[in-house]
Amino acid sequence: MIGGIVANKMAGPDHLDSDLLLELEALDAKDPEKASLISKLPGISFREVAKDTGKTLVGIDPTRFDTTPDLILAIQTAGYEVPSRQIAIDIDGMTCASCVIHVENALKGILGIQSVQVNLLTEQATLQIIPGVVFFPRLHSAIEDAGYTIHVPTLGKSKSDNELDRLGRVDEIKTIRSRLLFAFVLTTCIAIGHYQMFSNWIPVPVWDRYILWALATPVQFWAGYQFYSSGLKALYHKTPNMYTLIVLGTSTAYLFSIALILFPSFFNTASGIELRTHFLTSSIIICLVLLGKFLEAKGKGKTSLAIIKLIGLEPKTASILRGNQELNVPIDQVFPDDVVLVRPGEKIPVDGLVIEGQSTVDESMLTGESMPVRKSTGSTVFGATVNHLGSIKIRTTKTSDQTMLAQIVRLVKEAQGSKAPIQHAVDVVSAYVVPAIITIATLSLLFWFFLGPEPSMTYSILIFVGVLIVACPCALGLATPMAIMMAIGRAADFGILVRDASVLERAHRIDVVAFDKTGTLTEGKPSLTNVAPYRGDEQDLLRLAASAEQQSEHPFATAVIQEAKNRQIPLTRIHDLKIVPGEGLIAGITGTVVTIGSLSFLRSQGIDVEGARSLVEEVSNQGKSPVLIADTEGLRGLLAFGDTIRPDAYQVISRLKALGKQVIMLTGDHENTANAISKRLGISHAVAGISPSDKANAIKGLQENGYLTAMVGDGINDAPSLTQADVGIALGTGTDIAIESAEITLIKGDLNGILQTLQLSKLTLRTIRQNLFWAFFYNILLIPIAAGALYPIFSSIGGVPEVAKFAFGQMGFMNPILAAGAMTLSSLFVIGNSIRINRFTHNGRVTLEH
Repeated sequence: MIGGIVANKMAGPDHLDSDLLLELEALDAKDPEKASLISKLPGISFREVAKDTGKTLVGIDPTRFDTTPDLILAIQTAGYEVPSRQIAIDIDGMTCASCVIHVENALKGILGIQSVQVNLLTEQATLQIIPGVVFFPRLHSAIEDAGYTIHVPTLGKSKSDNELDRLGRVDEIKTIRSRLLFAFVLTTCIAIGHYQMFSNWIPVPVWDRYILWALATPVQFWAGYQFYSSGLKALYHKTPNMYTLIVLGTSTAYLFSIALILFPSFFNTASGIELRTHFLTSSIIICLVLLGKFLEAKGKGKTSLAIIKLIGLEPKTASILRGNQELNVPIDQVFPDDVVLVRPGEKIPVDGLVIEGQSTVDESMLTGESMPVRKSTGSTVFGATVNHLGSIKIRTTKTSDQTMLAQIVRLVKEAQGSKAPIQHAVDVVSAYVVPAIITIATLSLLFWFFLGPEPSMTYSILIFVGVLIVACPCALGLATPMAIMMAIGRAADFGILVRDASVLERAHRIDVVAFDKTGTLTEGKPSLTNVAPYRGDEQDLLRLAASAEQQSEHPFATAVIQEAKNRQIPLTRIHDLKIVPGEGLIAGITGTVVTIGSLSFLRSQGIDVEGARSLVEEVSNQGKSPVLIADTEGLRGLLAFGDTIRPDAYQVISRLKALGKQVIMLTGDHENTANAISKRLGISHAVAGISPSDKANAIKGLQENGYLTAMVGDGINDAPSLTQADVGIALGTGTDIAIESAEITLIKGDLNGILQTLQLSKLTLRTIRQNLFWAFFYNILLIPIAAGALYPIFSSIGGVPEVAKFAFGQMGFMNPILAAGAMTLSSLFVIGNSIRINRFTHNGRVTLEH
């Protein structure tokens, strides 16, 4: 899949040196000189200012800029923002970690690409680009030049079906299975002939070397086709990969065997010993590698189970009402403002609003809440949730790729495609592994050819093949992304959305967990408990408060308005509303200006609040939140709100403290209220009466003192602190802004997700370390053995023991077949070890029961 590339109509693939058209937005749009200033910069020319958007259209001469940073600097120097867009490209042909570096290096040099991140496991490149500068033909050619291809979806299949096939690796598994079965049958025949089994029943001439050659050839070139197509292409482009090693190794054994058949006298004379063909060696190696790739593909498919499950929830069709006609259309043909009929038992196709009918809807796939939610006219419904009782008509508000479910899928995919910091180091090392292996194998061949025992040619070639095969860096490339993908997918199963892989490296090392209060530690649905007028009566005070709050979405506002409705108090129209997030609001009401907020907020507006101080303290000491109301004549009264502590808050805070984490509370509420709540929860430190920016500064202060911090919140006022924290955790029941600001979203709003995240982070890092240790230790141990390090040892003890002769022959040189088996086992260990993460349970443990 590739999306979001803005193509310039003036510059096609054959005219990439023409001026590129780019829309820019001025940092100071009111400055009339901006348009003229930008034309003074080399390589940029002013075209026009769009009247509808106010954006400046400029021409970019790509020949005047060497790198993307040069272009960005020029745009910023002129006082304009640099437009940016993220796209994803599926890439075929990547086999090991060295491929990642090759693809990244190929794309980084393209003008207009700001950043590149390639993931081996997802086989996807995520690019941050300047739209209008980057073109698909240029991307395509760069990837082709590096030896890889862009994945093309199957025609005739829907977008979701293509995605399911790609994630499940359906085509890859089918192809490898058929080639593996074919290779296994022929290799079995080659083994029978090689050892002349059944020669008592079948004439020996049948096992002639030419027959073995004929059997080995389709194994080498048809069963091993993918190795040749990828490995040789990569070698041609000077970007050798894992398949290059396999091709060099097996081809050497295969071609050496052909040479023995065609020129037997030369080889027998040269060594003095009759040599045997190694068709069996090359064929078994291809079989073992194909077996490894088959199991690897199956394992990789399991890492995408979370996304596959989520995509599988999406309905395939929708019943649209157009006029008097009901049409059954594919889900991707549903557009905003369509009217959709949903019958009992059917899935709601996309997000929308109920315009007719009543029903209950099962939203457990989004919220985790098992009880159906009642829906009536005006209610919001979400795509993929299940309608239960009655038929409803909804007016759609989103397309299928904009629904809440689609956003969750997108976040999980982006997270699985991201890299943990440790992976960058592994990729850099891996870039040098394949060239180093080829060098070691070549030096080993030369050493044993000139200094080895007879037949030195045979031994040197077998050593060359063994080193190439045993050192394939497949396990190294899978070690980190396999664990990351399994962890992020498992987290999604529990309703935990991890936005970036790097957070999994940091989460378990958190020192301090800071909580917002309202809506995070408490239910966030306060009720009005006290109405205390200073002037006038309760009815008048509630009228002023509810009228001023009628455009506010704050939970306190909802409680006030509900109380006014219960008392049938008519509301007054307001004007000039000003909301100060986390502080209060000021609203104009006929004949007066109403100010509502905390004691400190009213004081900052010049209102005398000293008379209310004692009542504020009294209410706060009861764990309630006081809100003061004033008009142009002064203080009018006080409202107090009570909020219920969330049931899961007690246990979560207790367990965090048991894990050695410091727990604090940051709230804009009154100090006494904050202290009352924190005391009940066992929180030792609470900072009250602070603004959203103060929350962020409090987090920053902790970081400056060396603490790794996590912030947990749900509201708009938490966004700055969620962004500032090392790990931002938003409750999915909160606002979109809070969710977008956080690195982790708890979709179900369950605070236990914090504990699960910390435990999953710890498990993931442990798994990555185990994978990397095995991959590195395996190479460090087996490469010297494959290069002949055991020969002197076995020579000194009189030869290889009978029990070890299959592995090390007569002289102590590793059998290349054993090398292929060891290489396959290393990859399977990494896959199996990573898949264990899928046994992570709700209580933060890994169990064998799953």
